[in-house]
Amino acid sequence: STDFAVFKVTELRRSEPLQETPRQIFLSRKKQRNAIYSGTNLLKHKILSEKIKRVFYYACPGAKNPKWNKFLPSIRIHFREGLPTTRQFLNTPKNSCIIIDDQYEEAIESKEIQKAFTVYRRKIGFSLILISQNVYEKGRKAKTIRSNTFTYVLFNNFGDQQQNHFLARQLMLEKRFKEFRADHFKTKHDKHSYVVLNNTAKHEDLRVATNIFSESAHVGIKLPVLYTD
Repeated sequence: STDFAVFKVTELRRSEPLQETPRQIFLSRKKQRNAIYSGTNLLKHKILSEKIKRVFYYACPGAKNPKWNKFLPSIRIHFREGLPTTRQFLNTPKNSCIIIDDQYEEAIESKEIQKAFTVYRRKIGFSLILISQNVYEKGRKAKTIRSNTFTYVLFNNFGDQQQNHFLARQLMLEKRFKEFRADHFKTKHDKHSYVVLNNTAKHEDLRVATNIFSESAHVGIKLPVLYTD
């Protein structure tokens, strides 16, 4: 069996947080509740950033407002339909978070979304969360967007495991990812079970993780051991 180190969430934040703005995250979900659970917790627990006060949520045209404000009363949520325009990107306040939900097929054909990942987020200083069911949709800008995304949230009920393993292989985390899944997901203790692949972590231990919100008291933050100090 794989050995694991158990860290408290405060220790994870102190040693290797995701709190580097601007930040870009790909959230791969099967159901809308997975996106709500993970996205709101990233902001609520300040895992993404201590500074974010405003969220601009872009849903596909005609979609219902998921009302993230119910879970994030201290953060101002702006709900909009369609992809962000150049003007909207350029007028986004610093230390905001832009969420693009269920528009991946359109996003990977958009020059403006590509520029958001490569230029705007750094120049202006906002974070990006891109939500989709399929990491590997084909599009003219897809490769550039993936190449500029270093953190992925994959849910246990996300169906295409072959795709997940291919992603882990591209991030050079395949062995660790396989060991982690075999140990952590052999029992389905949580309908929101997920794995975070964070290829920007300085410590290799922290590149594959779960329970980063301390949502499962009996699980702890489980990270494959390389250092156990």
